[in-house]
Amino acid sequence: MDLDKALVRGFSRLAILSLLRRGDMRAYQLLKVMENLFEVKLSLSSFYTMLKELEVRGYISSTSRGEGDKIYSITEKGRRILAEAKERLGRKLDALKEILGL
Repeated sequence: MDLDKALVRGFSRLAILSLLRRGDMRAYQLLKVMENLFEVKLSLSSFYTMLKELEVRGYISSTSRGEGDKIYSITEKGRRILAEAKERLGRKLDALKEILGL
């Protein structure tokens, strides 16, 4: 398994929420921004599955704009989860830096 892809997969949901906190986006826009930031090609099916999962959990919402075109937004619940996840991730990164000697 490619290490870069594994790391991206682990942080993708958090990245989606963070990007949507900046503003509403289409799925394709989100996908391309993430691919550019992470410098890795993402699977379309996995990406759309993540979007659907985040929507089912109430972290994001979508609005249809024409045939097959959706605009995604972060919800208040998504903002709360993002804030909690950032705090927990910060603590875990600090511990990992200590272990790795960074």
